[in-house]
Amino acid sequence: MKKLCPQVKISFIALAFLLDSCGPLSKTIIITNSSPANEPALLNGSKSELVLGKNFELGDFIAFYPEGSENMFTSRLMAESGDTIQMINGTFYLNGQPTDRSLNLIHRYIVNKETVDLILNDSTILISTPYRVISGNTYEILLSKHVSQKYRVEENLKISPISESINYLFVTGNLDNFQIMVVPKGKVFVLSDNRHNGTDSRYFGFVSKTRILGKLSQTTSTRLDSRN
Repeated sequence: MKKLCPQVKISFIALAFLLDSCGPLSKTIIITNSSPANEPALLNGSKSELVLGKNFELGDFIAFYPEGSENMFTSRLMAESGDTIQMINGTFYLNGQPTDRSLNLIHRYIVNKETVDLILNDSTILISTPYRVISGNTYEILLSKHVSQKYRVEENLKISPISESINYLFVTGNLDNFQIMVVPKGKVFVLSDNRHNGTDSRYFGFVSKTRILGKLSQTTSTRLDSRN
């Protein structure tokens, strides 16, 4: 499946200058979510208000520049400095506790052709649902948790086993299983809601807080449920 392209092409220098000049008052800009990386919360082609500044917290969608990139990305803030993180069988763990229960995430599922046809003809589904034929009547398709429940295929979630390691990732392991790490000082860890079709910290590593532009408002923002 195709990797995510950067959502917005605005130079880091230009936006950093704008952020520095904000003073005590927050400023906002409108951005277009031009990829399916964070569907269904941020639909491909929808617009969001980016509030420039450092007033963000876990569970927020933030806009940032990965190290060495001049292209802006948006992802969900999943962990901050000092947090312990791990992915186990497709579920993200923050300080030993699962945090994905409250999120309507997209994963890969194994289904038959009849189910694929039903999903593709379901006008209530607004998200992208790319699929591929594995063999015969067996298909792999990207579905949100809610859609998988609607069609009763949630048990058909396709997870890469821990034994499968992907060398080009930042994490040790793969997209669904990676080893325990501690977020360094001054850094954060981000993930796409579309867990199998988004480029995030699993690929490019931790994000420096100095390279975060702000958070997205007027979008679906869900609090993570791992902390007391």
